[in-house]
Amino acid sequence: EELYSSDQDSLTSSWSDEDNEDTSCCHFCGGSPCDWKEIGLGLLDFVDREISLEGEGVAVEEFEILDDGGEEAAPNDEISSDPELAQLMKRHRYRFYREYTLEKYGYLGKGNRMKIPDCVDTKVRDKWPDPDGLYTGFKMN
Repeated sequence: EELYSSDQDSLTSSWSDEDNEDTSCCHFCGGSPCDWKEIGLGLLDFVDREISLEGEGVAVEEFEILDDGGEEAAPNDEISSDPELAQLMKRHRYRFYREYTLEKYGYLGKGNRMKIPDCVDTKVRDKWPDPDGLYTGFKMN
């Protein structure tokens, strides 16, 4: 049984109708199968729920950045004016990356890292943006 659901339509809109033709190949980064569709979508609700259970009761939904869904996105200056919210976004990104890596590769052990596909990384940054657009990126040991 899955621990998370995969009904996050707003974050799949950038693939548009191409999704219906071939769900095994990522139209964004070329990966096959598409890691975002296979793993990433389902982790979104799971990560939000886990962070809120840890006592971080800020409503992140108010600040979601939606891509091409026709809905207005919250400007990053709203996030940067609230350092606690900016830190919460960072915690969500970090938690997502940890859960994604665990789901895809299993436990890797301390210091063993794997690069996350660009499609997954882009969607995570869209969902939980840094107000200044500064991200750590992949670091090899």
